[in-house]
Amino acid sequence: MSIYKVGFSDDTWNFQQAYEAMNDGDTIEFEEGIIFPFDESFIIKKSITLMGHCTKNEDGTRDFSNTLDGCIVIENSQVTIVDLWFEPSKNTSAIWARKKAMVTIKNCHFNFIGESDKYGVLLDSESNGTIQNISINHEEKSAFSLGVKGNAHLQMSDCYLPKIAVIHSEATIQDTNIYGKKNSNTVFIDTSKVQFENVGMEAMSDQEYPCVWAKESELIMKNSSIEQPGFVGSLTLNSRSSLQSFATTVESISMSKSSSLLENSTIQSLLSVTNLSYVTIQGSLYCLGQNNTKVDIFLSLNSTLVGKAVELHRSFNPNIRIQSNSYLMSPEQ
Repeated sequence: MSIYKVGFSDDTWNFQQAYEAMNDGDTIEFEEGIIFPFDESFIIKKSITLMGHCTKNEDGTRDFSNTLDGCIVIENSQVTIVDLWFEPSKNTSAIWARKKAMVTIKNCHFNFIGESDKYGVLLDSESNGTIQNISINHEEKSAFSLGVKGNAHLQMSDCYLPKIAVIHSEATIQDTNIYGKKNSNTVFIDTSKVQFENVGMEAMSDQEYPCVWAKESELIMKNSSIEQPGFVGSLTLNSRSSLQSFATTVESISMSKSSSLLENSTIQSLLSVTNLSYVTIQGSLYCLGQNNTKVDIFLSLNSTLVGKAVELHRSFNPNIRIQSNSYLMSPEQ
């Protein structure tokens, strides 16, 4: 396995020449202190490593020595990307994995200057991505910072980034914070399976859309949180979606034609179960009742809630409203 040092000094390689000379398993190491531009998207079809330089400071900040300006497209190969700062000056995604590619991204930052309708990282067409310790900075009106679609698979941990989308794919997200922007969901899920563990999802105070929105999808949440104070349906489940929640705190849940298993979970304001939806409670459900204009639990349109313990934390008239052929079966209240 060879290492090709790429840069602008006399003793370094040109990127294109280095790539052409490489074999699977080789590494490109960027010369420290350079900003490397790609005039067009660079397509990688070899299984290689791209490596920059990054210093971690005592206060947790990072100093990157290399900046890549452009889009790297990975096709049907295994690529590892480490210690790089991406800053596309054109309206392009920074990393696009497609055609059954496998990409590992570690300790990188993605900085978009100005509005962009592209992704920091896009996993597409049956590709697999393992992402660790990345951060993404996107402008207010930009598109999702990370996209997973087309039967792709994502494993992500220890990241800090704005809004993401998972469409017809699977994702496992751990130890990560995802924050919102005003013009869209923080997490958008369509026809997918997504697992969250120790994940904080937060909406902006004036965000006009649900923090997490899911359609025909399966969600599993463990020790996670969804914060969107005062918003009705901060977690919205539609069209045969299902939720399994374990020791998770959610501002409010709105369900339509969906099902939920809530185990030792907390609803800060409202649980709305409507339109043929079904909720099972294991352990306890803690309803804090923090919205003074809403009931704690609303059941309507042939919906059902079944459980052993619903703990109501306030006296309100009423705490629970049941209508339109709906049922509450909870022997302990």
